[in-house]
Amino acid sequence: PPRPPRPSLATRTPSPEPRSRRRHAPTTAFSDREKVLLAMVGLPARGKSWLSAKVVTYINWLGGRAKVFNAGKYRRQLLDAKKSGRASFFNSANSKKRDAIAKAVLDGAIAWLGEEGNSVAVFDATNTTPRRRNFIRKTVREAKTPINLIFLESICSDKEVLKQNLLAKVRNSPD
Repeated sequence: PPRPPRPSLATRTPSPEPRSRRRHAPTTAFSDREKVLLAMVGLPARGKSWLSAKVVTYINWLGGRAKVFNAGKYRRQLLDAKKSGRASFFNSANSKKRDAIAKAVLDGAIAWLGEEGNSVAVFDATNTTPRRRNFIRKTVREAKTPINLIFLESICSDKEVLKQNLLAKVRNSPD
């Protein structure tokens, strides 16, 4: 069916607000009443941290309050970066250490969301196993603050992009 014609400028009812106030009125799609935990998922060098930073920048630009909680950064602060960044740290013998780091970072993100004014926490870690994702679900469900959980998976299979990401990581990482 055809749309009805739009009213002309002469027939529109003017807004009671002066034009200058309407144009600059702050508007935001975010509320500190709605809390969101965005849990990144993906293998190393797939762009999770890059996406996390871009999402946080955009949400903050829109007027929300967002922050990245990066498990790797916390691990380097807690443990010696030279030791904890080696391949041996990521074998199955050290899974309890990695789980403790993930729990501490996730708990920090949830606590931050509980503060007034904060709206989106990005949990930046691999989170690739079903066990880890179930742990995140359970932890969020048990939080004092109601939190909406979103998993965002970053997938990259382009060999050239992966090569460049890995080279950048090797050059720039304190590990």
